[in-house]
Amino acid sequence: MIIHALIIESIGFHFLLHQWSPIIAIIALVINIYGLFMLLAEIQAVRLCPYLLSDQNLILQTGIMKKIDIPLKLILSVNEYTRSSPLSKQELASIFDAAPSDFIKEKPQIEIILKDPIQASYLYGMTKKVNTIHLRVDDPLLFLNTLKNKIES
Repeated sequence: MIIHALIIESIGFHFLLHQWSPIIAIIALVINIYGLFMLLAEIQAVRLCPYLLSDQNLILQTGIMKKIDIPLKLILSVNEYTRSSPLSKQELASIFDAAPSDFIKEKPQIEIILKDPIQASYLYGMTKKVNTIHLRVDDPLLFLNTLKNKIES
């Protein structure tokens, strides 16, 4: 529905702007088409890129917007997320939120705390040092048990 709404809105907005300035209408149309392709790419990447757990690394890629590669030797603890109070701005600055984007922000299921900060990659080459990872998975207990077993071995 969002894709259809974006297309219909782009067409209507293009004709409205075209009455005043054809150049601005074309620029806005190009930006809307770019946004449409970004939305389609994000949907496909979320659908086709699962979280990967190898013997040495945990790779978390959430769509095309954000990615982090965590060596298992840097994981201090893996727990269920139990915090009920909101996070401060300082805490948010050092957290990588690997939960897929949704209309309503849900609380994470799992919290991974790292021994040392590592670098997370975001869209357009932006990076951030993080020491905590929050994520949501389909089966949290299976993920927790599997990850704990890999860390111990």
